[in-house]
Amino acid sequence: MLRGLLRQNAYTWHVKPILILTAIVLALIAGGCKGSRESQIAGTWKATQGPAMLVLKEDKSFSMGAAGNETKGKWSLNGNNVLLSPETFSGKTKAEALKQVDDMVKNNPAAGPMAETVKKTLEGMTMAVSEDNKKGTIDIAGGQMKIEFVKEPSK
Repeated sequence: MLRGLLRQNAYTWHVKPILILTAIVLALIAGGCKGSRESQIAGTWKATQGPAMLVLKEDKSFSMGAAGNETKGKWSLNGNNVLLSPETFSGKTKAEALKQVDDMVKNNPAAGPMAETVKKTLEGMTMAVSEDNKKGTIDIAGGQMKIEFVKEPSK
């Protein structure tokens, strides 16, 4: 009887902590499988109003388009902010697009405010991303325009 009790206590003292520790390690591993924040943010984002769409690729490139215009470039993550660095605008390099905007203003001075927005957009944009990585807001040209985005579910 005493031997049986000692065996049971030995099991309780040695095996149960190992089982508990194993369960904790497995839970931590499973929790860590979500992937990096960048991989959670990468994907397709659609504007809540209007046709704008932003695609953040895992290779850190992006494309954003609306109304027949597409901006392409590179993105990076800084805290809760996605920094968008445009390289092309409607198939033109940044320098070509800026020259076209300047020419447009020369021919039509009333286009000045719109031209300034385009220039500031080409300088770069920041999308503030929610903690759950499902919502984002791009503040364009110092608050002249805001675009709210929601992340499409991964397929």
